[in-house]
Order: sequence, then C-alpha cells, then structure tokens
Amino acid sequence: MHCCAEMENYVQENELPIIFIAKFREYCIRYSDGGSSVQLVGYCPWWHSSSEKPSS
Repeated sequence: MHCCAEMENYVQENELPIIFIAKFREYCIRYSDGGSSVQLVGYCPWWHSSSEKPSS
C-alpha cells in the first residue's frame, strides 16, 4: 500500500511523526507544537535508497 518498505516501516512504527491519511492517500509530517497541523510530503524521501519503485 505504501510507496516503499521503508515508508511502511516508519508509518507503522510511530517513532517518527510521519502519518498516512488513507482517505486522501497522502503522507504528512506532524508538527510537534501540540496542535493538529501537518506538512504534506510531496515525495518519498527514502525512495532513492530503496530498490522498489513507487506504484502509479
């Protein structure tokens, strides 16, 4: 479902503030200010180091 195995791992581990919003199929980074604001991730930051290519 996720763009690569590393992204899947980070989303599921909950150690980093990366979230996946399934309704919109978007990845976001949650701000640590205590609010509900997020920054949209436009591309997979781990894709270049992964042997997998994102699916269209």
